[in-house]
Amino acid sequence: MVKELSVITHSYDLMTWTLAHTAKFPRSHRHGLGRRIEEKLYELLDLLLEAKLTSEKARALRQAGLRVEQLRILYRGAKDLHVLPLNSHRYANERLLEIGRQLGGWRRHAEQKR
Repeated sequence: MVKELSVITHSYDLMTWTLAHTAKFPRSHRHGLGRRIEEKLYELLDLLLEAKLTSEKARALRQAGLRVEQLRILYRGAKDLHVLPLNSHRYANERLLEIGRQLGGWRRHAEQKR
């Protein structure tokens, strides 16, 4: 069995954790903010898989970094609107920091190889 890249595993875990939380958002935020967060997480995973499987790693990783920053703002909005508890926001933010660190290292490595 092939071990998955850590950044992909962390992103997948954040996605599954988030889906359980956005399902509990009030209806007024579930179909807007909740859906937006979910879409950005799916896009992040797509970009990570693209970076893993194509030669255009640097471009895909730059786009993935943008998704991480967008997610950071969206989670902050969910916290400020009181639809995501403070401890859950803290958890998501810590996961995003770790994903961002891993992305940065992978991106630097990919850009050096060019």
